[in-house]
Amino acid sequence: GCGFMLVRMAGGRSVFLDFRERAPLAATRDMYLDEKGQARDWSLVGYLAAGVPGTVKGLEAAHARFGRMPWAGLVSPAVRLAREGFPVSYDLARSLRSHCDLFEPFPDSRRIFLNRGMYYDPGDRLIQTDLAGTLDRIEKYGAKGFYEGETARLLAEDMKANGGLIT
Repeated sequence: GCGFMLVRMAGGRSVFLDFRERAPLAATRDMYLDEKGQARDWSLVGYLAAGVPGTVKGLEAAHARFGRMPWAGLVSPAVRLAREGFPVSYDLARSLRSHCDLFEPFPDSRRIFLNRGMYYDPGDRLIQTDLAGTLDRIEKYGAKGFYEGETARLLAEDMKANGGLIT
């Protein structure tokens, strides 16, 4: 997500919610600069590029403030799409193909965004079982299902194993 939301209220009033990612606590001001002070691409791709996502907490806050449907009713379609998959569109297939160099160094990205080692073609079914598990925990426990418990543990373990900073 983009990390912010503009909600137009009845009567013309608008409310802006900012839930962009945050830097990990271990991040430092100059960590993306080389010894000459030039920017490295570490802030763009890889484990050091990851910030602590704010989307889940932001969407939960928006729901608490403005939502009318039950939380589970909002999240369950996403769980279903991740678990059962959906047909890849022409645009998504093209996007995955054109960005494959970004996920090529990462085994899990290749596992998810390549179709048994090949590019996805339009009409192929993209199933994301790991995402379904994460969304299922968010559906059941709200933001705590992401920032605490199993999802947080899996994320922190993967970060630690690959030089990331999120704990």
